[in-house]
Amino acid sequence: MADYNNYGRNQGGRGNQGGNGRQGGRPQAPTGPTKTDELLKFFNNGLRKDGKLRPEVVMTQASNMANLIAESRETRSQLRAFFSECKGIQYKMTDEQSFENHAQDIWMLKAKSAYKYRNGARDGKIKEPLYKLINAGVDYVSKENTYESFQDFMKFFEAVVGYSYNTGIAE
Repeated sequence: MADYNNYGRNQGGRGNQGGNGRQGGRPQAPTGPTKTDELLKFFNNGLRKDGKLRPEVVMTQASNMANLIAESRETRSQLRAFFSECKGIQYKMTDEQSFENHAQDIWMLKAKSAYKYRNGARDGKIKEPLYKLINAGVDYVSKENTYESFQDFMKFFEAVVGYSYNTGIAE
């Protein structure tokens, strides 16, 4: 009886090259936390303290995020495209009721960023830091589920865009 559990593994001396014997393929996701993951941990603590947006969020954290985005060789046009998408959602909202009516637009940002990122593939349009920024922001807004949380995320994102102009980000 054939052993199908090991079918295609290490056959023909190919080792870890995979079943087709070719080198390369899709890039593998990083196994541990990246610099972006470490930076975005501040979302876990919330963006507010004593009812106000924490100053380090729009100063230190946004500046550090802009630097990571520039290091990844992200283009300014991709950064601006996502920021414009978020601003379009923000314009639709004026209070908690309008937040509830348009929350699905915020949640869709994760799908849109995943499509543009394409799991880090070469044909992806955006780089990991921008992808993770969008996802961390949407997760934060989803967890807090308030109009105020979206406004806070937008202030952070606006600061990132502003700082990116001092980082040498590609046009």
